[in-house]
Amino acid sequence: MIKIESLNKYYNKGSQNEIHVIDNVSLQLPESGIVAIYGKSGCGKTTLLNAIGGLDSYDSGSICIGGEKLDKNIDLLRNKYIGYIFQNYYLNKKETVYENVANAIKLCGITDINIIDQRVISALKNVGMDKYKNRYPDTLSGGQQQRVAIARAIVKNPRIILADEPTGNLDEKNTVMIMDLLKEIGKSHLVLLVTHEENIVQYYCNQIINISDGKIVEVVENIVGKDVSIKNKSDIYLGELEKSTFANEKVQIDYYGEKPDEPIKLKIVNDNGNFLIRIDTPKIKIIDGKSEIKLKEGVFKEAKLENHIESHIDMTNLPPIDGDNYGKLYTLKDAIKYGFRNNFVRKKRRSERNLHVCLILFAIVIVVFFASFGTSFKNIEDARDSYNQNVFYVYNDNKETNKKLNDALNDPNSGIDYIQMNYNSKKVYESHFEIGSFETASLTSNNTNLFTNTIYLSNRLLDDLELLEGRKTNLSKNEIVISSKVAEILIDKSYISSINNYSNMIGLMCSTLRIGDNDTTVVGVVESSEPVIYVDEFALTEMIIKDSGMNIYLASDYEKDLKEGEAIFISYRANKEDDPKKGSKVLVNGVEVEVKDIIYANINYENWLQANYKDKYDYAQGYYEMKLEEEYSSDEILNKKEELLKKIHNKYYFDYMDLYYECYYEYLKNEYIYTNSFNLWCIFKKGLKEFIYQYIPDKEAYYYAKEYKSEFGEYPTFEEATNNHKNKLESLFSINEKLYFSEYEKTNNGGIRSDSYLISDEDYIKLLTMYGEIDRTVLSYTPDDPYMLVHSKDVKLTEKWLENEFGDIILEDIDVIVTPSDMYDYFIENYVMKINSNIITLVVLIGIMCVCMYFVMKSSLMSRIKEIGIYRAIGVTKKNFLFMLLIENMVLVLGTVVLGHFLISGFLYITRSISPSLDVILYYPWYSFVLSLIILVIASIMSGLIPSFILLQKTPSQILSKYDI
Repeated sequence: MIKIESLNKYYNKGSQNEIHVIDNVSLQLPESGIVAIYGKSGCGKTTLLNAIGGLDSYDSGSICIGGEKLDKNIDLLRNKYIGYIFQNYYLNKKETVYENVANAIKLCGITDINIIDQRVISALKNVGMDKYKNRYPDTLSGGQQQRVAIARAIVKNPRIILADEPTGNLDEKNTVMIMDLLKEIGKSHLVLLVTHEENIVQYYCNQIINISDGKIVEVVENIVGKDVSIKNKSDIYLGELEKSTFANEKVQIDYYGEKPDEPIKLKIVNDNGNFLIRIDTPKIKIIDGKSEIKLKEGVFKEAKLENHIESHIDMTNLPPIDGDNYGKLYTLKDAIKYGFRNNFVRKKRRSERNLHVCLILFAIVIVVFFASFGTSFKNIEDARDSYNQNVFYVYNDNKETNKKLNDALNDPNSGIDYIQMNYNSKKVYESHFEIGSFETASLTSNNTNLFTNTIYLSNRLLDDLELLEGRKTNLSKNEIVISSKVAEILIDKSYISSINNYSNMIGLMCSTLRIGDNDTTVVGVVESSEPVIYVDEFALTEMIIKDSGMNIYLASDYEKDLKEGEAIFISYRANKEDDPKKGSKVLVNGVEVEVKDIIYANINYENWLQANYKDKYDYAQGYYEMKLEEEYSSDEILNKKEELLKKIHNKYYFDYMDLYYECYYEYLKNEYIYTNSFNLWCIFKKGLKEFIYQYIPDKEAYYYAKEYKSEFGEYPTFEEATNNHKNKLESLFSINEKLYFSEYEKTNNGGIRSDSYLISDEDYIKLLTMYGEIDRTVLSYTPDDPYMLVHSKDVKLTEKWLENEFGDIILEDIDVIVTPSDMYDYFIENYVMKINSNIITLVVLIGIMCVCMYFVMKSSLMSRIKEIGIYRAIGVTKKNFLFMLLIENMVLVLGTVVLGHFLISGFLYITRSISPSLDVILYYPWYSFVLSLIILVIASIMSGLIPSFILLQKTPSQILSKYDI
C-alpha cells in the first residue's frame, strides 16, 4: 500500500547544526494491520509519520501511496487514502462532535445531508460516542476526545490510518479502549502507529519498525496477543525511586529520586495549629486529592491483561468513497458565515479593534484625497473650456511684426478680426476670472467664489454679438459683458441656488478684475461659445499698459487736455540732457506724438512760474513798487520809502497774492501727477478747491480775506486779516480728512515716480494694438514674452496665415506662434503633472492602509492558528483554504473599508448637492466613486491575503507546531 524509497529530510540543512532527521529510509508497508514506528523520543519517528501522511515535506526520495507519488498531488492522496489520529486530538473546539466528524466526510466531496448524517452517526456509534454528538470537545474527557478523533478518521473509511502517539495523554483504561479500536480497524486497514510504549507495541502491533537517529534499525514481525500489563502514566511508584529521609523531633521529610542540582527551599510555619508552607524553589507541583498524579507505595507489578472486552467496529455502514472532489470543506455560504463570525462576532483584542477603526478612517482619508486631486481629472475633462479656441498668440518683439498684424485686420485671407497687446506672459495660457455674490459686497474666499479661465477683449467686438440679457452698450470703466459660455460655466459651478439663468448674472461682481479703484460688475450676457469677458476699451488698455510696465498714462486722468498726436513728457529729474524738447516728435510704443509740454517733477512754484509764465512772474515782482508810485509822490517815497512800503504791503497784500498765485491751480495739477499728497487728491478728485490754501503762506489769513471780500466787496488789510481771521479752514481740513482719508488710501496710486508720457485718449486706445519703438531709455521696457493676442473668426484660415508669415522664425526657448492646440497641450500637461504628483501621495496612503490590513489579517490568523492547522492536517486543500480566507477578507473589507468609503462618499454627495462649488476643491463624480472603491477593495483584499499566502506555504505539521509552541 505504501512504498518508501531513499527518503531523506534535514533540519537546518547546510548549517553547522544540521540534523538528518530522516536518514535514507526505504520501506514497503502492508495493506492492513498495525505497524508501529517505535523508538525513543527525538529519534525522528513522528517526522517520518508526518512525511508519509503528507503533513510535512521531505528533501529527497519518494513516497508512493496506492501506486501514486505523494508529491504529485498531496492533498488529493491525503483525503483519498488517509485518516489521522493525533496525540493532542486536534478537534475544533468551536464545533460540535458531530461537526468535527462531518468535516472529514465533506472533504471527500460528499454534500448530501442524509449521507453525511448516516456516516457520521455510524462512525460515532463504532467508538461509542454517538450520544455525545451535540457536545463540544472541551466538555469531553481525553479518552472521549480521542474516540471522536478516531471516528473522524474512519468516517470516510480510508485505507490508511495514521496515529501519532494516540494514547500519549490517556490513562490505562482509555489506552486499552483506544488500542482495541485501532486493533479492530487494523484487521481491514493499515494502521501506522507512532509510539514509544513497548507494552502497546508488543501486544497490539503486527509489525514493529525500530528507528534511531532517523535511521531504520530493524523491522520485526510480531505475534500479537501476548500477556501485557499497562502501567498508568499518572501513577508514580515510590519503591522504584531512591529514598532519602531528613528528620528531627518536629519534622520528617522523605525525598525520592535523583539528587536535585540545588537545595529545595521550604518554609514551614505552625500558626496556632495551622501549618503553612511557602515554597521558594520553582517548578514544584503540589499533589492533592484532585490531582491526576498518584503516589503509590512499592513497585509496579506486571499483571496479565485478562478478560477485557475488545471493541468491535462495524464498517458495513461506511463503504469506501470513490469521489473526485476531495479537499473542499468551505462553500461560499460557509465562508461568508465564518468570515462574519471571525471578523465581527469573535471577541477581539483591543489592538484588532483599533486596526478595524484605522481601516475605516484610512478609507475616508483616501476618498477625500482622491476627490481633492479629482479636480485635476475634472480640469482634463474641461480642458476645452480652459482657453479660448479662437485665440492665437504671436511673439512680437519688433515693429515689423506689429505692422503685419495690424494690416491683417483688413485682410480677408487672414481670418483675423481683432488684435491686442498681451504683455503678461502668463495670460498667454491663462487668465483667471472670479465672481463673488450678486450682492453689493463681493466674496473673497477662493474656496467659495465661482471662477473660470477667460480672456479679456475690447467691447468693440460686441457689435456683431446677439444680446441675451442686460445691455452691451455705453459701458462704464467698471462694467463688463460676459459671453454665454462664461455664464453657463458659472451657473454650472454656482453654489447659490438662485444663480440658475442668464438674468441672475446681471449685477454679479468680479473680484479678480478690478479696474481703477473698483471691482467690475456684469451688466450683460451675449451669445458666444468663447469664454470671453468684454471690457470697456479704455479700461482694457489701462489693464494691458499696467501689465506691460511702460510708463504711459492717460492725460485726462491727470486733468490735462491733449489732442490726438500730442503728449506731455514728465521728467522726474529736471533738465537731463537726453530729455525730449518741446515740439519734438517721439515714438511711444510705436505711436508717434509731439511733445507739447514738459513737466519737471519736484520744482517749486516760483521756478515753475519763471519757466512757464515769466511775464506774470516779473509783473508780480514789481507789484508793490507800482502801487507805491501810484499812491505816493516822489518826495514822499524818497523820504519815507520803507515806511510807505509797509503800508502798501499791509493794504495790497491779498491783491498781490491773487496776482502771484494766479497760475497756482495749474501748477498743482502738475504737482498732482507725481505726488501722493492727500490735499491735492481732495482738490482734483473731490473738487475741494479750498485745499489750495494749504500750500499758500498765511493760508488762514488769506482764506479769511477771501470770505471778507465776498461779503464787503474789498479785501481787509493784512493786519486786520491776521488779527481777526477765524479757524474755519483748519476745521475744514480736519472734517474732510475724516470723511475722505480712508477712501484716499484705497484709491491713491502713489503718483508717477519715473520719467513718463501723458498722451491723449485717441493715442491711448492705439496702444491696445501697437507694439513698436519706444523713445527714451526709461520707456524701453521689454517684457520677457511680448505677445500679441490674435482673435480669429476662422481658426484654420488664421493658423495657415500665421504659419506662412511667421512659421520660418525660430527663437530659442520661445514659441513664436501659440495655437489653440498648443494651449490645450499646455493645460493637459500641467494637469497630468499634478495628477502624477498626487498619485504618489495616494499610493503612500493606500500602502499604509494595506499594511494595516495585513496586520489585521495576520492577527486574525494567529489567533486561529490551531484551527487552521487542524483543518489543513485533516485534508482541507490550500486552494479551498485560500478561498475561505479570501471571502473572510472580503467580509472584513466590506465591514471596514467599504463602510468607510460609502460613509464619506455619501457625505460628499450630500455636501456637493448643497454646494456645487465644492467641485473646485473636491471633484467626486460617479466614476471616481467606482474607481476609488475598486482600488481600495483590490488593494485591501490583496494585502489581507498576503499573511494567508505566507501561512499556507507551510506544511500542516509546521502550522500545528506554531500552535504547540
